[in-house]
Amino acid sequence: MAEKISRMAQKERVIEQRMQIIAPLLREGYTVREIRQEVMRRMDLQALSLSTVQADIKRLGQEWLHERVDDMDVFIAIELNKIDGIIREAWKAWKASLEGVEDEHTKRKGVPSENDAEEITTLYVEQTKSKYAGRGDGRYLDIILRALERRHRLLGLDRMSVDLSGGITADLEIRHVSSGHSIASSEEEVRQREGI
Repeated sequence: MAEKISRMAQKERVIEQRMQIIAPLLREGYTVREIRQEVMRRMDLQALSLSTVQADIKRLGQEWLHERVDDMDVFIAIELNKIDGIIREAWKAWKASLEGVEDEHTKRKGVPSENDAEEITTLYVEQTKSKYAGRGDGRYLDIILRALERRHRLLGLDRMSVDLSGGITADLEIRHVSSGHSIASSEEEVRQREGI
């Protein structure tokens, strides 16, 4: 009995080791096959099945979801985790871009040496230090904004419903907003895209 418990504990440790390798690779967008190769390399394994890696990815997604099991929810949880990592890194970079920067320049003036034409005798050294206030790099805010927009789309927070069945007495303006889709050829295609 003790031996069986010990084998189960060893198996759990191996799974945890794999998941520690898989989690960052998944966030970085590695494919299942690339993840498999990397786990084999890092753990010095001769073989590892794709189904084992897929099971670990699903287990990791379930962990991120706090035990929710639906496959689509697992996928969404994995994507949200990637986006959250991007947002965290962009905020760090934004904060770093706000800090002041010190710039140091050294200028030397000299003349060729009398003994050796390639050697230069330094007459004086001028050193300047400048400090520039950080202004923040707006590219990081753009990354954050785009990541948040992607997060909202995944969660369905960007959808808005309007009930047009009642009487309308005001002017109604309909504008096209690019969603990344091509123009729909039918109402059915629109309904499928929007999940209506």
